[in-house]
Amino acid sequence: MKKIIILFIAIGLLLSTAPMITGENAADKPNEKIKVIIGFNGKPDTALINTFGGETKKEISGINAVTATIPETAINALQNNPKVRYIEEDKYVQLVSEQPIPWGVDRIDAEKVWSSNTGSDIYIAIVDTGIDYDHPDLAANCIDGASFVDYTDDPMDDNGHGTHCAGIAAAVNNTIGVVGVAPDAKLIAAKVLDYNGGAYLSWIADGIVWAADNGADVISLSIGYNKPVKSWKDACDYAYYTKGVVVVAAAGNSGNPPGKGNNVEYPGRYDSTIAVAATTTDDQRAWFSSTGPAVELAAPGVSIYSTWWDDTYDYNSGTSMACPHVSGVAALVLAGAVDPTYDLDNDGIWDNNEVRQKMDDTAEDLGDSGRDNWYGYGLVDAEAAASTPPDKHDVATTAIDTPSSVFQGETATIDVTVKNLGTYDETFELTVTDETYGEFTETRSITLAAGGSTVETFTWDTTGATIGLHTIKAEAILASDEYPENNAMTTTIEVKEPGSEVIVTAIDPNTMQAGTTIDVTITGSGFIAGAGVSFENGAGPAPTASKVVVIDSNTITATITAKSGGPPRPRVWDVRVTNPDDSSGLLMDGFTITP
Repeated sequence: MKKIIILFIAIGLLLSTAPMITGENAADKPNEKIKVIIGFNGKPDTALINTFGGETKKEISGINAVTATIPETAINALQNNPKVRYIEEDKYVQLVSEQPIPWGVDRIDAEKVWSSNTGSDIYIAIVDTGIDYDHPDLAANCIDGASFVDYTDDPMDDNGHGTHCAGIAAAVNNTIGVVGVAPDAKLIAAKVLDYNGGAYLSWIADGIVWAADNGADVISLSIGYNKPVKSWKDACDYAYYTKGVVVVAAAGNSGNPPGKGNNVEYPGRYDSTIAVAATTTDDQRAWFSSTGPAVELAAPGVSIYSTWWDDTYDYNSGTSMACPHVSGVAALVLAGAVDPTYDLDNDGIWDNNEVRQKMDDTAEDLGDSGRDNWYGYGLVDAEAAASTPPDKHDVATTAIDTPSSVFQGETATIDVTVKNLGTYDETFELTVTDETYGEFTETRSITLAAGGSTVETFTWDTTGATIGLHTIKAEAILASDEYPENNAMTTTIEVKEPGSEVIVTAIDPNTMQAGTTIDVTITGSGFIAGAGVSFENGAGPAPTASKVVVIDSNTITATITAKSGGPPRPRVWDVRVTNPDDSSGLLMDGFTITP
């Protein structure tokens, strides 16, 4: 099978850096010879070195010194010899850059979050060529890995690309090299690309699923292909929709200088991924960055300095580099306090769709106003997305659910959802009012913790209510220093004259087996307390309804029993609801009995 090369092209840029010297400690093994430099007070005495079991390697002319290997036990004796000026270990040292904040990390203001949030305990899976997991700038954060290529079980990077992406997302904040967007996030290496940056499609799908199943909170995919891959879509959908992972993907390097066309690559085009475009140091779209409606966010992607394989560092460019910037920001958001405004399910925990919405809403708009095909919602902003929400008072009415209509004399159920979107515990009043005629009003005192929510159920007896449309308003009222814009919501309830038209729209479930009993829900309108349910125009014994309960004018529950016998084929029945005043409605062919 022919391999498909899919690694994004990275534009390597060689830039000079100010070096510093660091060294590794020598092994502490007293019975072994170690490398040393011996300085003499005069001409070097190689015979003296030989006397102590050493071996001279090279003379350093001009400073009366030699390099040698000597037993560690001989160091003190030689050091005390009057001919010897000094002995020092001949360490192997490596030139590394002093740790700057890379321009991309600085541009998205990640460092402004670190005083309170460094991404601690959030797991980022780099699905790529692997990670150099013993790199001095990554080792502390690398905690797991697996290989899906066919020649090794080791997730060690043998290309460099994955290590570069890992450093952008989560290089350690130490004294060397670089620092990543989320410097305390944990890294998981899923090696799905080989040493050439190529892969079989199955390797990548397998790696995405494995990462989702093995604790990844964020999956970073600096991978692209110009054709849809069903297994990739399934894998990304599984990670995002089933496992709740934030899935970030590079938009691709298939763009053109004018920035025209829809050329976002896969998996970035899938709805379950956040496609990231690349920007330059002056906030312009990188000429190679893919464009199209799937672009969701942008991030720095030109001349990015980061970790490289074999414990080194390098510059690279591409949307491959932009992608882990966003992955790191997602980790910072997940590690921070939940913003009540974005806690859509009110559980006090960040969900992947909530993190995604927060990053989209707080992005720095670039290009055309609003979302566009070059930058999506704009440049990801770590400070805005991940900073702790400011203290505020804010209670909101977030939903009001009522039947669309009731018959006069029925009880209307009004469910109101209120949420404390602020940072303080609050006690406030919730009032529900018939604004049209003033025929119903009720006020309750509610106490909610910060971020908490509740559903309050109100009941309105419509006996004597005015026939017609009523506007129902629910309002949560707090102090004057809160946000008033989201306090109230309205809906309408129509009060109908008793005996109005009955309509049956559905029965669920709508099929059952002969000789069994099931519970069903019938929906429609015009139902009155005491209504009955019957079945007409079918073959064989008719099913019967018992325990019929009119929930409201739109909903009935009942228990249906289907007798045995009848023709050996499905029998289709009409469903009728009949009110006590003999008004009725019929759902044609609505219910089926199977043999």
